[in-house]
Amino acid sequence: MKLSRLAGLAAVLALCLGVSGSAAAQSNVTSADVQRLQDNIYDASRDISQVRSRDQALASQLQAELDEARRGDVPQSQAAAQRTDRPQ
Repeated sequence: MKLSRLAGLAAVLALCLGVSGSAAAQSNVTSADVQRLQDNIYDASRDISQVRSRDQALASQLQAELDEARRGDVPQSQAAAQRTDRPQ
């Protein structure tokens, strides 16, 4: 798998964590937003399955991050960074 593909996967995971962490605080989340998030999680899961045969450790790390995104778990340090990085 190319490095750019892994970088893209990492970006999707970051997006998932960001959306799930901020979605609870916002009341204007649309069904399209939810569908887009579900599609991104599905794509990330498929990519992780492909990585697993080449790099078990990386796949395990990415899977753990994806599982956190699915549950909406965002570490406090990351949640604080998202609040400060987000435009008001």
